[in-house]
Amino acid sequence: MAPVASYRYAEIMRDVENLVQDHIAHQKDGTRDRSKLKFLVPSIGLFFTPLPMEQAFLFQDERRKISARRFVPPSFNDIRLTLNTAQIMGLVATGGPQLVTFDGDLTLYDDGKSLATGDVVIQRILRLLMNKTCVAIVTAAGYTDAQRYYERLLGLLEALKEGICSGSIVQPQFAVMGGESQYLFVFDIEEPHLLRMVPRSIWKLDIMKTWTEKEIEALLDAAEEALNECISNLDLSAQVLRKERAVGIIPSSEPGAPRLTREQLEETVLVTQQRIEMMNPKIPFSAFNGGNDIFVDIGGKDLGVLACRNYFGGIPPERTIHCGDQFLSLSSSNDFRARLACTTAWVANPTETVQLLDELELHSRNWLQGRLREYRGVDILELQGLTDEEFYAHIERALDSPPSNCDRSDDTTFKARRGSQTTLAQFGITETKSPPKLRFKSRMFPAEKKGEWEPYKVLQRRVKKKFPKNPEATTSDDAVMGGTAEVENEEVEEIQYYEDRETDEGAVWPIVSGYIVNWSCFFALLTHIYNTLSPTLKSPMVIAVQPAFTLKCREKICQFLFEKFKIPGLYLIDAASAAASAFNIGDAMEGTGMGVIVDVGYDKCDVTAMGLHDPVSLGRLISIPNCGGRTMTNNLHRLLGHKGFTYDMCEQLKRSSICEILPVSSALPAESNGISQMNPAAAASTGMNVPISKAADTPSGLPRGPGPGTEAGDEKLEENEGVLDVASIVASGKTSEILAKKEREKAEKAAKKAKAGAANDSKSVKLPNFQKAKATFYYDEPQCLNAASGSAHAKDADATATATLPAEKGNPSDQARPAQPLPAMVRKEVEVGAERFQADGPNHELIWIIADSIKRCVSDAPVEQRSAMWENIMVVGNGSKIKGFKESLMAMLHAKYLISPSSGTIFTSELPSDFSTPIPTGANTPNPQGSNAGALGHHAPGVNPLLVAATHASNPSLAPPGQQQYQQFGTPQGRSKEKHVYPQTPTSIKYANPYDYLPEWREHGFEEGAFFGAIMHAHGVFQYDVDNEKAYLTRTQYNADGPAAIKMFTY
Repeated sequence: MAPVASYRYAEIMRDVENLVQDHIAHQKDGTRDRSKLKFLVPSIGLFFTPLPMEQAFLFQDERRKISARRFVPPSFNDIRLTLNTAQIMGLVATGGPQLVTFDGDLTLYDDGKSLATGDVVIQRILRLLMNKTCVAIVTAAGYTDAQRYYERLLGLLEALKEGICSGSIVQPQFAVMGGESQYLFVFDIEEPHLLRMVPRSIWKLDIMKTWTEKEIEALLDAAEEALNECISNLDLSAQVLRKERAVGIIPSSEPGAPRLTREQLEETVLVTQQRIEMMNPKIPFSAFNGGNDIFVDIGGKDLGVLACRNYFGGIPPERTIHCGDQFLSLSSSNDFRARLACTTAWVANPTETVQLLDELELHSRNWLQGRLREYRGVDILELQGLTDEEFYAHIERALDSPPSNCDRSDDTTFKARRGSQTTLAQFGITETKSPPKLRFKSRMFPAEKKGEWEPYKVLQRRVKKKFPKNPEATTSDDAVMGGTAEVENEEVEEIQYYEDRETDEGAVWPIVSGYIVNWSCFFALLTHIYNTLSPTLKSPMVIAVQPAFTLKCREKICQFLFEKFKIPGLYLIDAASAAASAFNIGDAMEGTGMGVIVDVGYDKCDVTAMGLHDPVSLGRLISIPNCGGRTMTNNLHRLLGHKGFTYDMCEQLKRSSICEILPVSSALPAESNGISQMNPAAAASTGMNVPISKAADTPSGLPRGPGPGTEAGDEKLEENEGVLDVASIVASGKTSEILAKKEREKAEKAAKKAKAGAANDSKSVKLPNFQKAKATFYYDEPQCLNAASGSAHAKDADATATATLPAEKGNPSDQARPAQPLPAMVRKEVEVGAERFQADGPNHELIWIIADSIKRCVSDAPVEQRSAMWENIMVVGNGSKIKGFKESLMAMLHAKYLISPSSGTIFTSELPSDFSTPIPTGANTPNPQGSNAGALGHHAPGVNPLLVAATHASNPSLAPPGQQQYQQFGTPQGRSKEKHVYPQTPTSIKYANPYDYLPEWREHGFEEGAFFGAIMHAHGVFQYDVDNEKAYLTRTQYNADGPAAIKMFTY
């Protein structure tokens, strides 16, 4: 359950991450109010960095085991810490923090306490300063002298002094902003209290310059008046304290005075805040609950952080983070205002602050390690506490020693899945186990030098250029002085080389029908894929190999990879075993995990019986010919070739949505001039299925009943139509006018009905594809495109047609040069008939061969495993992507091999003469005397036990005398009631369900399930390490045992 819960939670976090990303995009465009997040949360503010919520949740889930909890859902603290982690990751991704600011109470030290010598948070702050990161403490405590701050920050200031004296810290960028945004002190070792006050005129913000002393005093007077009223109304044991730029209340100093409660403090804050806002002040203020006191400060922490950013050289907000504990509510949380000036992190106590700084170091080192990708393998824990210079020195030292082991992390694993036509590859495993990122055609081209290969076809073209016959003529005296000396040019042909990345003409395919037929080309293809991905020297490899690869083939692959690329580890997995890991077929530890893998490729099909997640070698059918995608294309070409369809057109038709394989019992749609769709409304009213297009026996030629295409139409029936109120008409005195009006209305309604009927007749009824006799197919045809005019020539146009292209830059002497015809794809359409339903052959030959292969494969498996195999059939391979393939295969299996219990009445003739004939359900079928009534409990209720005996029991003649009857109808007294399975003939055939909880694979489809299985295996194989035994072939073991050792690590 934990992996599923983790994925669900991560999926939610990914959705939130996308909403934040969308909001940031609207911020940049100046349309923040139109973002989705703004509609959902109208009070949402600014975002300075992206928030990788999914990655942050996975990090916190590993620490807090959120998804492993069964009864406690994710809590508020879980979400808060996940947001902190996401913010740190986003901050580090922008380059790391340049300024870190802290609140005082409950962030760096407990409420009412101070930073003492030896506090663990001090060493974290010192490491920030050593790494040239600016640090500031933005606190609400407003003192005009440095001594009070020295008392609060004694341990940190003395540690700074000691670091400077020892030389470990040089010019620390440390400051204290008091009164939230009123007093700035910086570290100065020459000062008696190690802090020096900076004049306000140096760091004052522009907005602060607009404040007047009169406005400040008026605001503080209003706040003081509100505080006094609250003391009186709430009977508070407190006294008012007025400062230069703040006013507040503190607990009474009288002995025995009661402590101020949280409710009293919150009420006082809200009343005071409302009183000041009624004045509509021009000066910003901050009213907050300090836990034991209340203060109203001029300004706020947003201005304090902004002032620190400016003082330290204009640090941008996305490189600044503020850590505080007051974020819960707008009324009493002064740290909330800092959100307007920079990124923020919400901590609950000093311990969380230490954890946050450790996390910041960890993610910063991860980011530095990402910058040095070629130096992978260095343990991150060894880098904690090091400066950037020490970090790079550590990396350089690591290069001097050879790697002792491979990097087993997911993001450094090389994975590949080889196929006859396409090779899937990926470097690294994402947390979401995404589908393959790269696809390579499994072919190479012979290079100019014999024995070498090129990944793309290299073509040449001749280009004519004009050059002066006498180069010295261009520099003659006449030319230099502006003379009119003529320069004679000559035309020269040059050969240009270019790569055609799309063509397959002349290509060599090293894998044919699953077998390697050209080893030199195969190794060249491996080299091309490896060089394209550029994995590191410490990246192990996982390769899903074809079932046709013999042990000798796998040894040659192993030798090439270890010798050529110096890989540290290799793991080969059978493609069938890998594909089985993508489906939910049970657990091998529980005796399940059995099924049949049907891998439909390009020109072959592999059928493998899986027993306890291992291929059953006996009866395995490998590379079955005439069962792949090429055969389907050939079938279409055989049927449509006489109509002008080329092989390429048939290949495109096979991949289109109109090509479909119909079940065995389905008839091909016949061509018809009329529309055969029935009108359900007409059928309900007349009791007959009358086609819309055919006339019924009605005066109008339409069927009766309401609805489109009927005599009544889709208008509502009028009540009392044609019934006139004669008395009212006579009384009105306007009899003739009323009757004339009624006649006009009747004529208009008749005309309207006739028009609606004509419109209904003209409407075409949209039918599903399998009911259409013909369908329109759009295909792309390559044609020759003139580069100059852009016109498309016919395929039989002159191949030497050229166009004039401009001269190349940098060659003034070049004249207009001829260009080769450029290939272009022109979209055309053609009508296709019922041939599009016969890709598997006119008589379903392809489906029949595969179904028969499945039966033969299962029949060779152990008897006790066959039933589970029939119920877990897995179809993979891109050849099975054609619409209706899986449905048609299942219909064929049901028709040929499935025995349904509902046909049990055919066995009634086997009853003894003294038994009454049972009904089809077997309800009145008696048990033989002396047998248990529940002996046949192994079959489902309502199923004829005679059918079970006939289809599942052994041959009665082989049993001892007197027991043949029990074998057909029950078990004798005292005999074990153990459940037996006799799957000689299946009673249930169905497909296995894939692991579709991953949205990427659910949308992509599981035809490439072997690659998904390779990813799943890579997650576990390279993490297995028990008693120094690995689940993969290591470099050390390869050096000792050679390529033959791979047979121990091939699954």
